[in-house]
Amino acid sequence: MGNQLAAATSVNVADVSSFLALVAPLGGEHRYYFRSFHCAKLMNAANDTTETFRSRHFSVSATERRDTDATVRRPFQKSGGRDVVVKVFVRTLGDNLQKQLVEFCYDHLQGLHERMTNTQGADFTVTAMTGGYRENNTAEGGLCASPPCNVLFYSRMEVHNDRFCMLERSYVAYSLSERLATRPYWNMGQRLFAGYQLLQGLVQLHEGWDAVHGDLKTENVLVDTSGWLYMTDICPFKPGLLPANNPALFDYYYDTNETRICFLAPEKFLDDTLPFNTSNLNANGHTKAMDIFSAACVLAHIFTEEPLFSLSDTLSLRLMQTQQEREFMVQKVLEERGVSPNVGRMLLNMLCNLPATRPTARQLLEAFTPSVFPSYFGFIYHEILPPLLARPPDLQVQLLYSRLQDILEEVERHCSTTDATQSRSTLVKEAKQLSVQLLLPVILNASLHLITDGAFCRLISIIQMILPHCSSELQKDILLPYVLHYVKMDRHCVVARILALRILSMICRSTPFSASDATIFDDLVLPCVEQLLKTDTTDVGLLVEVADQLPGILLRARTFLEHRQSLASANAWQSSFGEQLNTLLDRGWDALRLLYKHPNTTVVVVTLRRTVDVVAFLGEERAQDDLIPFLTTVIASTIDVQRELYPQAILCHLYLQAPKLKTLRFFLDEGLKRTDVTCLVRIVESIAIIVEKKCLAVWDIMPLVHQVLPHIVNSNRWVSTAASRMLEKVACTHRVSDIWMYLTCAVLPLLRHPVPLSRISLFPTAVKLEMSNYIDAMEQMMRTMNAEVRLLGEGTNSHEHVSYRSVSHLLPQYETSFGIARRSLRGLTSCVASVDVTFDSNMFKPGVAEGMRCDSSQNLTWNFFFRPTRREQKRVILRQRPLGDDGDSSAVLSHAPERQSVVGNLYQTRGVEERGESSVPSVANVTWNAKELKPIAAPWFTQTAHSGGIYCSSAARGGTLVTAGSCGEAVLWSLGLEGMDYSYRMQTNASRTSTFLFANFLREGMSPLLYMGGTDGEWCLFDVACNNIVLRRYLDGGTLTSACLLGDFVTLVTGALGGVYVMDSRVGKEVWQTTLPPAVGPPSGVSPLFLGSRAYGASVVTLTGGVALFDLRFQMLVQEHRLGNGGGSSSCDEHGGSSRANTRVMDNPNAILCVSPDTACSFTLENSDRPGVFLGTKAGTVHWMDLSTGESRTALQPTTIGQATRALLVQPKHSVVVTAGDDMWIRKWYLAAPNRSKTLVCPPCMSPVYAGTISGGIAETRLGRHFTGVQPAHRNGPRSTNHGCVSGGVVPRHHEDAILSLCLVSNGNASYLASGSRDGTLTVWLNTE
Repeated sequence: MGNQLAAATSVNVADVSSFLALVAPLGGEHRYYFRSFHCAKLMNAANDTTETFRSRHFSVSATERRDTDATVRRPFQKSGGRDVVVKVFVRTLGDNLQKQLVEFCYDHLQGLHERMTNTQGADFTVTAMTGGYRENNTAEGGLCASPPCNVLFYSRMEVHNDRFCMLERSYVAYSLSERLATRPYWNMGQRLFAGYQLLQGLVQLHEGWDAVHGDLKTENVLVDTSGWLYMTDICPFKPGLLPANNPALFDYYYDTNETRICFLAPEKFLDDTLPFNTSNLNANGHTKAMDIFSAACVLAHIFTEEPLFSLSDTLSLRLMQTQQEREFMVQKVLEERGVSPNVGRMLLNMLCNLPATRPTARQLLEAFTPSVFPSYFGFIYHEILPPLLARPPDLQVQLLYSRLQDILEEVERHCSTTDATQSRSTLVKEAKQLSVQLLLPVILNASLHLITDGAFCRLISIIQMILPHCSSELQKDILLPYVLHYVKMDRHCVVARILALRILSMICRSTPFSASDATIFDDLVLPCVEQLLKTDTTDVGLLVEVADQLPGILLRARTFLEHRQSLASANAWQSSFGEQLNTLLDRGWDALRLLYKHPNTTVVVVTLRRTVDVVAFLGEERAQDDLIPFLTTVIASTIDVQRELYPQAILCHLYLQAPKLKTLRFFLDEGLKRTDVTCLVRIVESIAIIVEKKCLAVWDIMPLVHQVLPHIVNSNRWVSTAASRMLEKVACTHRVSDIWMYLTCAVLPLLRHPVPLSRISLFPTAVKLEMSNYIDAMEQMMRTMNAEVRLLGEGTNSHEHVSYRSVSHLLPQYETSFGIARRSLRGLTSCVASVDVTFDSNMFKPGVAEGMRCDSSQNLTWNFFFRPTRREQKRVILRQRPLGDDGDSSAVLSHAPERQSVVGNLYQTRGVEERGESSVPSVANVTWNAKELKPIAAPWFTQTAHSGGIYCSSAARGGTLVTAGSCGEAVLWSLGLEGMDYSYRMQTNASRTSTFLFANFLREGMSPLLYMGGTDGEWCLFDVACNNIVLRRYLDGGTLTSACLLGDFVTLVTGALGGVYVMDSRVGKEVWQTTLPPAVGPPSGVSPLFLGSRAYGASVVTLTGGVALFDLRFQMLVQEHRLGNGGGSSSCDEHGGSSRANTRVMDNPNAILCVSPDTACSFTLENSDRPGVFLGTKAGTVHWMDLSTGESRTALQPTTIGQATRALLVQPKHSVVVTAGDDMWIRKWYLAAPNRSKTLVCPPCMSPVYAGTISGGIAETRLGRHFTGVQPAHRNGPRSTNHGCVSGGVVPRHHEDAILSLCLVSNGNASYLASGSRDGTLTVWLNTE
């Protein structure tokens, strides 16, 4: 019977394995056959993902066949991977019988392990604990997750010769009995689903692996935090049959917790004592029918939370000869425990039938569905939970968010019942509620491990969607603690916390009062809201939501307190209601006062809108003593606050039993002194409400009406209309005699005035008849009224017709959600696949996802794929194309044509034929002039106006030109008919050590605006007409390298530290920002991408040759390209250089210094219809890059290799590109006709020859008579003395130093090319025409 003396010795886990640390022993105090320990794996062992069966020195004969490790296939679960349960059996030295038992059990477990791993294609495949799933798709195209498994097998077994045996499995938080006793408690539906899982696990064990458990009991049934159930600790090594006359053996082998509860079948006990050998082990002597009996005992414990049989009860049941006796005994126990009839019938079949006729687990599932187990359990068990639990939390949330409504609809389709008295609607409602309850543990468990803000927002939205299907008890007991946690989590985005706060308010409103939850507001809800207010937060959106929800929460808290008082003792001296109420009112008023005094106007306005609820919360006395006097101190606020203050202050008197006329008249007098139309209209409307409610006596109301009556002839129609309607309310509410007594002097003149009278349409007939006696011309006047106004006297049901004029607003060309920070995993782009469901090919099928949009009732097979929205589909299509299986980048996905089509639409640029010049935003390096620019090397105007280099220039209509650069200088020029009319230095207030790197016009016209930035890290907005800075904004503290215009008010700015910012001049700050991955390099330029007239994307170029493509609609980085990838050769290749990303920036020949969009130019390159950009590099070569594929080719190749190209100017209509750089020459390239390209010359000089290349680009020929070697000019070096002429050559240089900027300037009659150089010289060049 084993070695009890050896087992009685203490076991040190450290001696068993050096990778284990003891957490707690498991089981009772006395020693058992196997000792169990809860252990933690050390780091070295926890990182080992391969867990194997191993045998160490087992025996000479068995070593050869057991040395090979076998990978364990284990069921998926959400429990942790570091904690394990270790079962240790201490062996006895020299015991040959024990050695045979150990070897037999080892072989049996090894064979069971092999059967589990070899059933890959069967219906009962068991997957890895880590949550892996099969890669092959099902025939129907469903989600490629493994079938469900409810058996948790051992992960490792070690057999040490003459020392010990060790079994190891993963640790799961709860046993079944522990989970039943833990809050939140299971309801009947959840208990049924646990029983359903138990029977499914038996089906897997008995039919899938042809094995038996041997010791099925509540301690060996585990439940994880997601509600998934496992049968564990399979026991083939325990005795198969026990003597009925020796309970000590039962205690030693099966009663590990010393409870005397018996889950064993009666036939397991015999009158005779059998020896403990290989023939009397569970592996040979235990039957599947015995497992069914044990499962029935476990099911009874699930439904009653009480043990069904003790050992003596089981032995008594064994002695009963007939089935009727057994049924009578069992049924009596079940009825006493309150088991439902249907469940009782199932348990009777499992407990009372003879072993030969005892039903199998599959037969039980088929026979008692749907009488016991709802018909939709199979759908949730097979189709929903397995693929859901096998994935990371972020993917679980994304998957549920996209298909939750479909899941509930499918549950409704599977609903069926055998109860004729239950209606279909009730059945569907209960089915959806139970389905939500089964999914809720998965949702809440995932919420604690989310990574991205987007997933957290989806999680809150999921809770919002399931809230109607949750009972008030479920909301209060389960959801409320989590929602409070979500509200306080400041590490997530504000939007999610706002949604969580709204859910908190909904739960508070729907929670009924109960004595057990009387202090829920005092202990949980109010401290959470107070913490939000006391925290120094800058999230105005969150505070606005607090201001909107707090009054309702406080009012609900007071209601709970009053209900609690009704249950308290009637003895006043024992009741503390007054003290508790004062404490609640003090806490609430302190919180509300913080909101009323908040410096942000929006917070104050929203709080004022809830003043009526504040009055209801504070009550009569506190409202008159605290609230109304406080509101009198706010009258000097801004006009936005006054628009809410006066009407709300007036209306709060409506809810007081004895309102003070003094304060009411005070607010009315002060409000009517305002000149704001909105404020006046709201004040008059509030008086009309007071008149209608009759909260005051008529002699108190009429003086208020007299104060408003003068505004009936107000020049503003809205004010006069509001006053007229107020008068109508008076006439409809009060008696004719009261009106005649108090309003005669006011109304008679109005009846003689046709204009105001035409708006008084709701006077009752009696008033009209009474007053028409004094007006003879009344009927004639009413006939001439506007046809849109009903005739006077048609009764109180007539209404005034108001015609509204629809006003169309021009939307901005770039739109974003202000105040919502879109965060991303900065620098972790390679890890996006772990948090984005669309990277999982087994969850996201573009073709199937489209097919799922049809009616689900037409689909016979449920496919649990991720259903993307249109926006998510485009995001996936725009993602960087992955490599093929063979590593070839030319491998195309199955949906590549669709991807190329959408990408092409994104990159479409504006055509002049479709849209005029005025309908598109300006692009710094693109000119849309209808007339071709034909400059020659003859300056029309030249002047050295800067003490440093001219790094940027920008021109506006009317001949206005701005140049900026070193020493913080910026100069405004005005080009006239005879040349430059005037120029003056702009007051930029910049440091002499700073340099402007970009300056572009944001707005033209009479009051132009200029946005500028540079090395000082400051983005500023300059008013050209006023000659001053109107807006400054420091971004990341580093150099701002480039910017481009996205719309009328929005610019995109890049920084040297990798920051990308969208600046909105209307709000004066960045509305969205992100950071480039470090591998892309520091940004050096940016170019917008347009769809029609809207900038929907941008390409950011870097000094390492990288091009990052941003989709501004989704606010995300969608592609990264590297210059040099593709078919074309780069300049660095010609010189043996390298364009790798790790090349030093200063030495990288592929460093991109300027960029310009290829705006539908006619180009000789192949695939020129694709969207692209021109990239000027440090090597001097201009490349063209296909943005849809990342392929780059040499487009423009000058002969001065090594001299950087620093400026580009594109004229799309004529397919012309103008370049300049360190070689001090300006070149004009004709993309459609390469041989027409030339270097700017003036007769008698001649331009070099240009020709097309094999790759489709344009190259300048290297002719000695035109060019010789050129040395680059430096800012502080000696200048050449040949005045721009190449020594020994023909073509003169156009500047004496490097050319840094090019732009087009127009004086109204003609357009000219302007260039700025490093020595501070501005030159405007003449044209040939």
